[in-house]
Amino acid sequence: MAPPLNLDNIQGDILSGLPKKGEIFFFFQINKDFVKDFCTGIGELAHHVTSVTQCENDRQKIIKEKERAALHDTTPKLLELSGINIAFSHKGLKTLGIRDPIHDEVFEKGMVADADGEDREIPQPPQNRPPLYLNDDLSVWEPEFRDVEIHGVILITGSSHPKLKDTLAKVKRIFKVGQKDATITEVTQVEGHVRPGDVHGHEHFGFADGIAQPAVDGVPALVHRGTDTIHQGVILLGRPGDEKENDRPSWALDGSFLAFRKLKQKVPEFQKFLDDKARDTGLSSDLLGAKLVGRWKNGAPVENFPLQPVKPEEIAIFKAAAKDSSQNDNFRYDQIVKQKNCPYAAHTRKTNPRDDIAFNTSAHQEHRIIRRGIQYGPEVTDEESATSTSSPDSKLERGLLFVCYQSDISKGFSFIQKLWANNVGFPFDKKDAPPPQAGFDAIIGAALSNKPEPSRYMSGFDASDQAKRLSLTDDWVIAKGGEYFFSPSISALQDTFAQAA
Repeated sequence: MAPPLNLDNIQGDILSGLPKKGEIFFFFQINKDFVKDFCTGIGELAHHVTSVTQCENDRQKIIKEKERAALHDTTPKLLELSGINIAFSHKGLKTLGIRDPIHDEVFEKGMVADADGEDREIPQPPQNRPPLYLNDDLSVWEPEFRDVEIHGVILITGSSHPKLKDTLAKVKRIFKVGQKDATITEVTQVEGHVRPGDVHGHEHFGFADGIAQPAVDGVPALVHRGTDTIHQGVILLGRPGDEKENDRPSWALDGSFLAFRKLKQKVPEFQKFLDDKARDTGLSSDLLGAKLVGRWKNGAPVENFPLQPVKPEEIAIFKAAAKDSSQNDNFRYDQIVKQKNCPYAAHTRKTNPRDDIAFNTSAHQEHRIIRRGIQYGPEVTDEESATSTSSPDSKLERGLLFVCYQSDISKGFSFIQKLWANNVGFPFDKKDAPPPQAGFDAIIGAALSNKPEPSRYMSGFDASDQAKRLSLTDDWVIAKGGEYFFSPSISALQDTFAQAA
């Protein structure tokens, strides 16, 4: 029987999220001539790893500072905060000599093998056959992710750019990076920052992000995390709700699998599509965007607000609901009207179908994930905005550094992408009359890249004709790389990883 949950022992990003204005993902290889010294470094790093408890304490400091500033009608002070977490790929575990089976085949084969159907004689599966791959195009992956063996990633967060750099320098000193006896070699690093001003908390397409996180049973949360509470074992290995609880090695207790994705977003191109199709469909570009995403830009669910409010009292309710975390996730999909309000293929419905499967039962819970991540790249320039009205062109790269946690990747991220987002037949209607094919997740759904002309589509955008299809003429979210990792508990870092060699 597992001991009681100890939030001091769990890496903070998993259950709380590292507070941040910016974040660096430092991907590394372990230098095989200095494995023992690397393990010694892990023992030292473990004392600096940020726990769930520390994350929550930092959040309390931020809240108190905002309350103080509001009381005195001043601008809140920027608190000097930083965080460190670490995770290992399967190849990283093997390099350390940690060979106990962890029982996750997707983790063991890695994301490159899971990603691409290229060169395989596999057509896009029909409705009754689920996709087998993430359907990434590996030719556009950055070579550091595609061609280089990555052993681990260190997550570094900070309240400012200087704080990020100082914390990264401390990590590099621990592992002697840049010295002759360096214990790790940098493969690549990517850096993200929250967006400024009024678009803080919004991704680059302009939609509020991070809504509808599940709460974890027995874990206190400062922020409302959604309408469903999941078992601890859906996220943490070895806890109740982890189907493989009894098969996990003891050192895996309270760890979690981390899926990382670098996702490029073609923002001017997406806006041009909405503007053009708004004219064709008779919808406003804002309403069409809301139907593709499943939420309005402010976060209000399109299921509850199927039309943009126009009366002052309606607008007030709309804005209040978007800001209230107890309202913007407090809804179910109306099975009587089906997709009259929200298309089956809307991003938020595909990735969390709620009533389209048995809501908040084990069938629903096992596919829940906790999402983290941060935006990267600059804001859209005036030049790029101008091109969106004629010939859109993302001259600068921007997007999302996506992170999610789960106890089973094959039921978490990989399942959601393959069997929901990429599966044109999902959700499946349980009534006698089958629904029209939903099509691809309008935002992240991917067709096989080896087809001559990969064609994406969705239905449900037209409330009066739910079978009518809309051709999704481009891929606006493009995977540029990624990997699967395991985030151990802090005690595992000290007792197993630091002693591995």
